Parts: sequence; structure tokens; C-alpha cells
Amino acid sequence: MCGLSGLRGRLDVISQNPTVIADVGHNVSGVNAALKFARDQCKGRLVVGVGLLRDKDYCSITRLIADAADVVQIIPLDGDRAIDPDLLRDEFKSNARESVGVARPKSHRFGQPQLLESDTASGVLQSFLRTAKPSDTLLLVGSHQVVAQLDQSLFTADRLHEGPIAP
Repeated sequence: MCGLSGLRGRLDVISQNPTVIADVGHNVSGVNAALKFARDQCKGRLVVGVGLLRDKDYCSITRLIADAADVVQIIPLDGDRAIDPDLLRDEFKSNARESVGVARPKSHRFGQPQLLESDTASGVLQSFLRTAKPSDTLLLVGSHQVVAQLDQSLFTADRLHEGPIAP
């Protein structure tokens, strides 16, 4: 969805079968909306690639993602405001332990999503495409930087008519 602003990365579905969604949501309400949209699209595993800045409510955001995702891939961001990937990973682990007993997707093991790390959002995308089934969904979220790390040709108007993205 580009809307009137021309801004890319607001619930942009850039591929289907498997589904790939890019969203610049970086606060609790934005990430929550993106997760709901992604979960509604998803028939299989939900993989969330996330990069966040320190000045965001990353504790609440990681809790939302940990409760919704089957797999979380942490994406490091650049700049002084970027949260350290190790801190983000620790926060995901802490939130997953605290929310044991919360209804989760069937594929969760031991009440928490699988945690992985990648160098870039493009790396998350390529990894996802190598292993995804047509029913799986990837949501890339957390910052404008996450969306900016993607090849911008993915956001062309006819992208969905070309079929799935090649890994």
C-alpha cells in the first residue's frame, strides 16, 4: 500500500505463495497492526524479521512478536539509536519465558518462537524463500531501515503479477 504519500512499507505485500509483507511499523500499535495483518494472511508458519531502535518500546514489541511468531529473525540496524542485536535476542528470550501459557501458533516449540539472526532484511528474505512453503508468511517490520534494506524493485506496482520472488 503506497497511499497518497508515496511511502513504501505500509503493509506492502511484495510476494504471495509464500507471502512476504514489508511494514515500517516501529511502535506498539504499528507492529500490532502488522502482526494482525500478517497472521490473517498466514496459513502456515509466520516468520518475523525485526530490527528496532533503542528509543522504541522494544520490551512490549518483542512480547507481541514472541506471542505471534513461529520464527523470529533479528535484523541489526545501523546508527547510534540501533538496539544491540544481543539485547534484542535476550529480550525475546525473556518475553517468551514470561508468557508461557499464552495461546500460540501450533508450531511453537516449548512455548517460544525459534530465534535466528541475519545480517540484513535481504538476508532474512533470501533465507525465508529457500525454506518456505507456499502457505508460510514473512513479515519484515520494526523500522524504516528494515524496509530500506530490501531491493526497492520489489515494490514495483506489477510485482505481485510476476509471481513469487526467486531465492
